[in-house]
Amino acid sequence: MFNLSNFNLPDMIKAGKAIRAMADSCHSTEEIAFQITRFIYRNFFDIQSKSNNFVLVRFFMTLPFSRLPLELQLLAAKKFGERYCNTEKWLTLLSTHGDLPLWNDRRKSKEHQIIPLNEDFISSSPMINGLLSQFGITLNDISNRDKTLRITDSSSVYNVFFVSDTKESPVVYAKDDFVIPFSVKSALGFGGKLVDDSIFTVLLFSKIKITEEIATMFKPIALNTKYAVSPFTERIFAEETKMPGKEEHDPVKGNLLKTTGADILEEILQVTEDVVKTTSQTLRKYEQIVNSSKELMSVIDRNYVHLTVNDEYAKALNMEKEVIKRYTLLDVFGQETFMTSIKSNIDKCLSGQEIKYRAWLNFKGRGNRFMEIFCYPLYDKEKTICEVVINAHDITDHKHAEEQYSTIIKTTEDGFLAVDYSGGLIDVNESYCRMTGYSRDELLTMSIHDIEANESSMDISKHIDNVARKGHDRFETLHRSKNGAIINVEVSTSYMKTAGKGYFFSFIRDVTTRKKMEEHIERTHKLESIGTLAGGIAHDFNNYLVGILLNIQIIKMKTKQDDKNYRILETIEKAISQAEHLSNQLLAFSGWGEPVKKIMNINELLEEATEFTLKGTNTKAVFKLKNHLYAEVDKGQVYQVITNIVMNAVHAMPDGGFVEIHSDSVKIDGKEIALLKNGEYIRISVKDYGIGISDEHLSRIFDPFFTTKKVGKGLGLATTYFIIQKHGGHISVDSTQGVGTTFHICLPASKKKAEKKVAESFSQLNGSGKVLVVDDNKELRDAMELFLTDLGYYVVCVEDGEKAITAFKESCGSADPFVLAFLDLTIPGGMGGKEIVGYLIEEDHSIKAVMMSGYSKNEIMANYREYGFHGVLKKPFTFEQLCNLLREL
Repeated sequence: MFNLSNFNLPDMIKAGKAIRAMADSCHSTEEIAFQITRFIYRNFFDIQSKSNNFVLVRFFMTLPFSRLPLELQLLAAKKFGERYCNTEKWLTLLSTHGDLPLWNDRRKSKEHQIIPLNEDFISSSPMINGLLSQFGITLNDISNRDKTLRITDSSSVYNVFFVSDTKESPVVYAKDDFVIPFSVKSALGFGGKLVDDSIFTVLLFSKIKITEEIATMFKPIALNTKYAVSPFTERIFAEETKMPGKEEHDPVKGNLLKTTGADILEEILQVTEDVVKTTSQTLRKYEQIVNSSKELMSVIDRNYVHLTVNDEYAKALNMEKEVIKRYTLLDVFGQETFMTSIKSNIDKCLSGQEIKYRAWLNFKGRGNRFMEIFCYPLYDKEKTICEVVINAHDITDHKHAEEQYSTIIKTTEDGFLAVDYSGGLIDVNESYCRMTGYSRDELLTMSIHDIEANESSMDISKHIDNVARKGHDRFETLHRSKNGAIINVEVSTSYMKTAGKGYFFSFIRDVTTRKKMEEHIERTHKLESIGTLAGGIAHDFNNYLVGILLNIQIIKMKTKQDDKNYRILETIEKAISQAEHLSNQLLAFSGWGEPVKKIMNINELLEEATEFTLKGTNTKAVFKLKNHLYAEVDKGQVYQVITNIVMNAVHAMPDGGFVEIHSDSVKIDGKEIALLKNGEYIRISVKDYGIGISDEHLSRIFDPFFTTKKVGKGLGLATTYFIIQKHGGHISVDSTQGVGTTFHICLPASKKKAEKKVAESFSQLNGSGKVLVVDDNKELRDAMELFLTDLGYYVVCVEDGEKAITAFKESCGSADPFVLAFLDLTIPGGMGGKEIVGYLIEEDHSIKAVMMSGYSKNEIMANYREYGFHGVLKKPFTFEQLCNLLREL
């Protein structure tokens, strides 16, 4: 990292060397241009403001029209017209990096991709004009017109020019939409002529005020850039094929570099020396820049004696600068530190090497500090190394952070991976070892390709390239553990370059549990939607069934029992009964089937449901029932529970067998079954001797849609669970594969006994009075009117609440008011039974209202008396149920 505000000689040397080394990994001018602009944009950075020094960095090169790619030729013809296509040379943008995303793609820089070096066009662009004039292409000399454009050299081999104040300069255009909003204070450019007479130039727009001293230091950088670019003059663009008759040149060993590289290196050395001389004869005379640096800088001679130091160095030692000059490095830091770390590195530098090392140094003014130290040799006129420049940077905080980071890696519950560019694992922490089951030694022999379970090798390689370009990424994927299990992981990775090599540092979090929770929540939301749909379907279904059932019963009542049609009618009744069970299952699953409870003899219900389910199968029932067991339950729902469990037993014994049905009374105190309240319960057990359930599936059998059967939707046991839960009970299961399965059900016991049924025929019931029937189903209204009229009632039927209230108002003051009302709970598009009954009771307290509904929601049906109703009929109901209700009323 360099800071332009205190850019110094060591920085100049380091930056030039880095640019020169870039040629090793490139194969075209476009690639090296990309590397150089990115390097300058990223590495000139102010840590305090956390901001890049340069707003925009661009690399241009002159090319003849024939060397332009087809896309640029077409763009030139479209933008400038055919007459400009005859222009000898074009200024071509090869790479760009900047603060705006579009500045990082040369193809999006449409206004600057290509510029014709035509006098008419250039004369209107003072900056381009001034730039070209530095290389002997003087189309319209403006050097005397603008004092802000400063030229540091007139050589065409290399050049540096800069605009000290962009706000005052006519050279830099677009002040309102570029200079001012992006705080561009100065502009700097450098470039030169290549061996084929083409020209390259790099333009830099700076947020920092550029001085002449700083601009001068870019002369060696210009030459180092020329050195890096020279091998690729025959291949400009990365996608360009080899030119006919030309040989391909290796970036390092190419003939062109052999013939020009030595000359350029000599120029670099000469220019570097000139810069040093221009700035000062040695660093001792360069105190203005040296003392402004926050780094510790010094110059020592071949005997390790201090020749000069800057202010920061003196402050760190808590000594006067002139006093320090009397001492050697040995005197200042002590023999142990000098001999173990300092001397060997200074000796290497005195032999001609540039040295970088880290060491703990004890300063009197600051204590023990961890320093990053750079050593550069200085040469005299005879080109003999006479002195060493030492630049030391305090990285103690970085060291502590690094140690803390290492501790975090070791102690964090998240996994950590360090991966090289090929995907090889070079470091892992213990958390990742525990996560995957591999040992550290095993993982260090593997690559990311071995543990990644979500992508192919090709996809992984592409992902690696993408992360390297972006610098970081966060994503979810799958990793494969040692035992083959797949782990959902969230990866947060960063890409860094160290010693010229790229590495990926990744934290890995196991999100398998979180993913399962997300899937569970998603599944719950889907089930809620399905449940709403199921409840609506069941409601409509029950409305249709009750109309069919009542009309069938009317025909049945008028048919003699010895008539063959009587058996057909009974068959239809049974089919409707089966349809009612399906509807009840949908209601229970949807959560809308609140139980309408009555005191029942549980043993009678067990026998009835079991025998019905086993009809036509090769499975027999064995009952072991304790007498006098009563519970308050919804008969239809509990009947469905027993049917579901017994049917599972039949499927578990395909060759037939026995199902044992047990019932008993138990007292539960909360310890035996924590989910139940203390009290008396009826325990029902249904046992089969079938194939059993595996441990893997046992915990999931009550999940909706889970099934191991080839036929089935996985709703039976889920519905069973919901029903028992709504009755305040509990259900559990024990199973052993190959032995059998037992379901245990606990239901709250009742001390009351069920009333005995009194078999009465419809003819024994005689009714009188005026009855109101409100329902949107015409078939139900017609059947009710016919049946109730036969019983002796005067019946008025309406299809909605408004008509019901109108009819009731007209009747209230008459000698023949309504005595009974049958109200549908839900009427689409209008007021339903809940609203209607409130009005009726307010007008006439003696009215008896009965609720009718195909489903129950918000416990209205289960607690109907709280809403003013005297009875309830759950659709589909029979005339027998209707008669029983009329007797109760």
